[in-house]
Amino acid sequence: MTISIDNYLPDYLKETSEDVLKRAISNAPSNINTMEGDIFWNSVKPFSEEIAKFRRVSLLQILKLGITQTATGKFLDLKGEAEGISRKKGSAAIHKIKISAKEGTRISAGRVVCTTRSEDQAAIEFLVQNTVIVDDSEIAIIEVECTEIGTMGNVAIGNINMFSQNINGIICIENIEIIKFGVDDESDGDYLERILENASNTPSSANDAHYEKWAKECTGVSECKVIPQWDGDGTVKIIIVADGHKAATKELVNEVNNYIDPYPKMGKGQAPIGAELTVVSCIEKAINIKVKLQLSDGYILNICKEKFGVMLDTELKEMPFKTTKYISIAQLGRLILDIPGVIDYTDLYLNESVSNCILAEDEIAIKGILELEAI
Repeated sequence: MTISIDNYLPDYLKETSEDVLKRAISNAPSNINTMEGDIFWNSVKPFSEEIAKFRRVSLLQILKLGITQTATGKFLDLKGEAEGISRKKGSAAIHKIKISAKEGTRISAGRVVCTTRSEDQAAIEFLVQNTVIVDDSEIAIIEVECTEIGTMGNVAIGNINMFSQNINGIICIENIEIIKFGVDDESDGDYLERILENASNTPSSANDAHYEKWAKECTGVSECKVIPQWDGDGTVKIIIVADGHKAATKELVNEVNNYIDPYPKMGKGQAPIGAELTVVSCIEKAINIKVKLQLSDGYILNICKEKFGVMLDTELKEMPFKTTKYISIAQLGRLILDIPGVIDYTDLYLNESVSNCILAEDEIAIKGILELEAI
């Protein structure tokens, strides 16, 4: 979120070097020559430039760092922590690995598995978490954790395919499941949004805003929906969306539940005594689109399809989970007309229908199959 404070700056921060120079010349003694090129002018000119630079750069930056809406980095951390809101730290991805190996093969904790290195990307490495010895099934299932914090560890299924050093008896390996998605440190923009959200919707006495605040304090949660009294008195359900506009893993669901209400009704977590919390993941609903396009001369269908895929993905991710009830076919039509090279379209189908796509309470929309045809 970018905030401009230019309209609120005091006059002394708006002065240019020429303004400072003119004021210095006007205050010079009457018996001093202030003509350009003389000693006084030559001495004051560079000094004026430094003063203006200091005010317009250094002082302005200091001012911005002291205002919540324009603070960044550690200074934003200080602003948030003063309100009791800390920046969410990133976490490493954890994968489940299937290993085919000869019986008796030992795979020690700390061993490194990795993706295949390419010319433009280094191999992404993961540490084996527990020592295992392959039994007579000649199959072992282990967990590995990325050596780097962040989303770089969220590699596709099947891409972790080798040990960094050979182990006798290993036949093949592959990652078969992402147990926990890697998450980057919370960005300034997302962190600021939580700070301002807290200020405008102050949580108190375990109200809806309080439960939402607690859920979003958990690393990996980007959005959530709080449903009070969903299963009787004292019950609360939280539906969470993982970072990246994805369904949450079981591990993330458990983390949120354990943080807010580890022992139902006991008040041992954030939730008060008597509250019984249920945390569930949102459900991903694929948005499949079929449409015929009229293209301008020189435009290629596959390139238009690729651009539309990026545009649609961005559009869906920006839809707020709390308030989005349906996907509008009219809005999708507008998006299609924004594709460079598209003149018009016909026969637009959204999930095999010509109507809006209704989302259930726990559903988020994600990009599905795109069938674009040129006419």
